[in-house]
Amino acid sequence: MRCAVCGAANRPRRARVHGERPGFTCVHCRTANFEDADGSWTHLPYRPVGERWPAGKRRKACVERRDDEHAVAEGATLCGIPEAAVTVYRHLWTPTGAASCAGCARSAGEVDRRWPADRR
Repeated sequence: MRCAVCGAANRPRRARVHGERPGFTCVHCRTANFEDADGSWTHLPYRPVGERWPAGKRRKACVERRDDEHAVAEGATLCGIPEAAVTVYRHLWTPTGAASCAGCARSAGEVDRRWPADRR
């Protein structure tokens, strides 16, 4: 399957994306792609980095006890922490916050640059 935004090839796995229609999240640009009833593919619209991912912090049982706030994507944070080890908050993550994870900020910047300029 090819991403409707960046055109990157993705593994042919179908899953419910965001609990909605069948689809997949692109491994390259992290866009949620949905299959419509007619078989065509659509995607979520572009959102700026600070408006795209919910925030989360590691749970107390984790070995690393930093209070960094992470960007939570499909199944893991952008820096690689499994979602099961993170408490997800209702507010959005921002890369410029004082407690924002530097690894998530780097990954968010890379993902943002992968969106074609004409699709923003």
